[in-house]
Amino acid sequence: MWIAPNYIFQNVWTFLLISMGSASFIVWKSSEKSFLPLLLYCVLLGLTWAWTPIFFSTKSLTSSLTVAAVMIPTADFCVYLFLEVNPVAGFLVAPLPLWLIYIAYLHYTLCYLNQEFVGPGLCYPTTM
Repeated sequence: MWIAPNYIFQNVWTFLLISMGSASFIVWKSSEKSFLPLLLYCVLLGLTWAWTPIFFSTKSLTSSLTVAAVMIPTADFCVYLFLEVNPVAGFLVAPLPLWLIYIAYLHYTLCYLNQEFVGPGLCYPTTM
């Protein structure tokens, strides 16, 4: 399993969060139809903020994998709604689902490599 160096994670997250903030500002200024896209953006931002303490503090691979898995369709729908309001905003958040798929892959692989499976496709919380 290949894992990107730490500086890649820092730079990608910085880029993504700046892009998300810029896109949300564009949507906010673009249309009266911005309520649902911005509501979904807030949910996505909340999930993003929740992931860090779940992964690093509780060290729960299952919980952090679950959050990452929920973030993927949420980000996809956010991209779709942002594209409908303003294409530039949609393209700014478009890389996020791809990055989240990679993050979910890493979580799943960590479960597998640590033999934390209790059934097909299931892993349980661990302490690292």
